[in-house]
Amino acid sequence: RLPIQTYAKVVAIENFIGEKTSKNKIINDLLEIAFDQIYPSLSESQKQAFDSFSQSLLDGSESGKL
Repeated sequence: RLPIQTYAKVVAIENFIGEKTSKNKIINDLLEIAFDQIYPSLSESQKQAFDSFSQSLLDGSESGKL
């Protein structure tokens, strides 16, 4: 669930776009933008840990908890 303030912003973006775009697509796009913004600021060791953990989730070998 999204906090009401966040939901309101997502709906505002949905209306601003004007075309039929799902709220889930908007949220996914915003998350990708956030990851793209945060990743470069990580140290090399943090990037390695992040990459390793996310890959293990994709491979199905992790439960999702650090």
